[in-house]
Amino acid sequence: MKQIRLQIRFKKNGDLRMIGHRDLARAFERLLRRVELPLAMSEGFHPHPKINFPSALAVGVEGESEVVEVAVADEVELGTLHERLAGQLPDGLTIVDVRVMGTNEPKTHVEQVEYSLPVPNEQCESVKAKIAEFLTAESWPVERTNRRGTKQVDIRPGVHALELDNNNQLSMRLETTQTYNVKPREILALLGIENIEDYGAWLTRTCVYLAS
Repeated sequence: MKQIRLQIRFKKNGDLRMIGHRDLARAFERLLRRVELPLAMSEGFHPHPKINFPSALAVGVEGESEVVEVAVADEVELGTLHERLAGQLPDGLTIVDVRVMGTNEPKTHVEQVEYSLPVPNEQCESVKAKIAEFLTAESWPVERTNRRGTKQVDIRPGVHALELDNNNQLSMRLETTQTYNVKPREILALLGIENIEDYGAWLTRTCVYLAS
């Protein structure tokens, strides 16, 4: 059976930022079932809907332009789908756009992401100095620990932009490929504000850049 793939852009804001990726995936599946979307299912003993999030959003982070890819088993009327979805959304979830993906369009992959975060006045000078130090460095190794142990990773080539503007808004554009996968909280740590989220500020992922 021919399947049609939909790419949905959405926002995740407010208290909903505190749910994990698995809970978000379950919420989306329930949403798509409530609007009676003819979801395509995987094969095997435990079939499940073909719903793909190219880049999971960490707990505590808002998303302004997130992406989910959904396979459906029949034609879908896009003209009414946006409205139908909007009528079933939980607080904090907003549908921005829905489009049909091309027949030969590859599976969605994220190459870069942008984040923003407000910085308190008293920390701005220190943050600016550390940004300048980082941007002039040829490399910047950080330690990462997993089940296999601890290793050093150079994150400098994966940071494409890092700035604190006149409104004390920190912005960063980070690569998320297999070659360089930079994490936003690693940037907060090197700037000396790794605990800033404990005092009421939170990260917002403002844009997700997909591979061409």
